[in-house]
Amino acid sequence: MNSERYDVLLISPWTDEIKVSPVFHLMRKEIEKCSEIILQEKLPELNELQDGLGKDVLQYYEKVPLSIGLLSIASVLRKNGYKVKYVPLDYYKDSSDLKWFEKVLEQELKHVNYMVGVTSVTPEINRALHLLSLAKKIRPELVTVIGGTHVSYLEREYAKLESVDFVSRGEGEYTITELLNAVINKTDFENIDGLTYENGGKLIRTKDRMMCDLTQLPDIAFDLLPQDKMDRFKYHTYFSRGCYNNCDYCVEGKYFGSAKRFRSVTDFVNELERFCNEYKWKYIHIFDSDFIQKNSYINQICDEIINRKLKIILSINISPLLYKMIDLPLLKKMVKAGFKEFLIGSETADDKIINALNRHQTYDNLLNTTKMLKEAGAPIVSTYWVVGLPGETRESLLKTIESVDYLFRNELIYHGSAKLFVPYPGTKIFNKIGDYGIRLINKNWENFDRYAFPPAYVNENISIFELYEFMNLFHAMQLSYFTKRAGRIDDCYYENHDLINQYFVDAIYL
Repeated sequence: MNSERYDVLLISPWTDEIKVSPVFHLMRKEIEKCSEIILQEKLPELNELQDGLGKDVLQYYEKVPLSIGLLSIASVLRKNGYKVKYVPLDYYKDSSDLKWFEKVLEQELKHVNYMVGVTSVTPEINRALHLLSLAKKIRPELVTVIGGTHVSYLEREYAKLESVDFVSRGEGEYTITELLNAVINKTDFENIDGLTYENGGKLIRTKDRMMCDLTQLPDIAFDLLPQDKMDRFKYHTYFSRGCYNNCDYCVEGKYFGSAKRFRSVTDFVNELERFCNEYKWKYIHIFDSDFIQKNSYINQICDEIINRKLKIILSINISPLLYKMIDLPLLKKMVKAGFKEFLIGSETADDKIINALNRHQTYDNLLNTTKMLKEAGAPIVSTYWVVGLPGETRESLLKTIESVDYLFRNELIYHGSAKLFVPYPGTKIFNKIGDYGIRLINKNWENFDRYAFPPAYVNENISIFELYEFMNLFHAMQLSYFTKRAGRIDDCYYENHDLINQYFVDAIYL
């Protein structure tokens, strides 16, 4: 049994099942089957790099998620001489034991000296709080800290909880390190930037922390993962933080800053090389909100990858304005270097709706970008769409459906996903929600997931049932194209007939 002591235990909550309709599950599974077939045809040269590439690309979303934020905090803590344990609870999840997470936490807390830190996005916040409550019950002397976007903008609400000693706002690398220094040395906390906490019944909010210099951060602590089970995790990383956009529905620019900061190119490509050669995982998503936006390092990154002869598949997020940001020769060089998947934040085909939300893009921009990507030979071009944005109507949703249909018919995109709009805390919409024709019904944070139904709000123009059916229609239309391209039109029907019968005939009597 491991008896090693740790100064800090960092935990990311487990994911939970999302409430979606049975037909959505059926369509998703069938799309995965078709996608594996299509990818093998589209990327024959890449299948030689890694057996079953198509399955790997899809199973990326099935693997254990990581918190890059916590792993980055861990690396700074270690640089300052502290011992850290990172626990991604999905790795330990046991569906056969309802008390699995309590047992894991109780075991891990035995080895902690000072602090427990948890991060959380909005749909996971109640699970994160449950973990901290349990930690306080088991080891009440330990200091508890919670961070992430959700609590950074509702910090007063969470700093008052008995289970939370400190809320860490914004980037936490140096906030947590300075806090641990103060805990150990028993010094004041008021000079530590980025904290909100209660002291003697008084709420204290220290000043905001300045954004950190990414080139000064140590390597992300991926070595804290179980080294004998590295294939169980989904590897993703980042090259930049921040966003120049100021969209009403997004918190990226507010949380990470309205300008972009970049890591060292050498450190970034060194990390990609470790992914490729040490962890044997060749499909990596880079989660910068827009990898290409004002990124003057692209050429240098491509040269480094090509010179090192890295055989890797990189996935990036881009804007419909890509064709204005980069020229065709450089885009072709990116594809050659290993940038194979381009995910476009398309949102809606209704220009009036998107521009009213301070996102300055058009459907024509998207067309130009997809055409440029096709000319550059980008093998995987995907689009993200949002159903139910403020101002959404049946007419605008039909316009989006027809536009996506055009993109599929003309083979300008390989894949698309439609998700429900969610007014996340910290966004302009959440702060002034009535001004956008949206009314919150509740704050059941579990329902603040873009696939969850019912959503926690009402759109004044269109019912929640219509929104959900439009989302299903989008995926049904995509499935139609996928089954044709994969030659699975009949197989799709016959293989799912009994399940459809069970879900919709046997279970529901009309």
